[in-house]
Amino acid sequence: WLFPESSGEYIPPEGLHDNTLVVTSRDIDSSGSRIICDISSGISAAVKYAKEEGHTCLAYVGTHLDITNGIKRDAFLDALGKQGLPGGDGDALIFSGGTMEAGVHACANMLRKKPDTTGFLCADDLTAVGVRECLISRGRAGGPEPLVIGFGNTEISSFFRFPSLDLKAYQLAALIFQNVLEYAG
Repeated sequence: WLFPESSGEYIPPEGLHDNTLVVTSRDIDSSGSRIICDISSGISAAVKYAKEEGHTCLAYVGTHLDITNGIKRDAFLDALGKQGLPGGDGDALIFSGGTMEAGVHACANMLRKKPDTTGFLCADDLTAVGVRECLISRGRAGGPEPLVIGFGNTEISSFFRFPSLDLKAYQLAALIFQNVLEYAG
């Protein structure tokens, strides 16, 4: 979904300095794709994509249970700033308990606080399911169709058909190694 020009198997990075590499296990479509990345680059790419799709009010739904939450939160705030989007002062952040129910409550709270929020980046896929369910139950009208992006690329993201960022160190290492070999010729 972030790179529609893909044939579906391997997308070479624009540059190794990006630390963003992509592998898709299925065709890129609305059901989501595997985006294998470092946390910061992946979140930056997701925020850029959301803006390109017309989402100018984004929220990050984090969880205190995730040891990488601080990195994800900071990357989200940095990406908002780079894209010139509001929320960099922290008002686009909300935290949940990392469950589907917590995602529902976090989404409802964010929509009370910022009713024009149309895009949600979630710290994990289970929270993303809750956010998605909240948006469906509210029947959001007008503006771009709500966007929910998960993190972890679990089977849940495939079942509920939303994109999810994936961080798999062994796959990232293999792709970097492949790129180095191709570069070295």
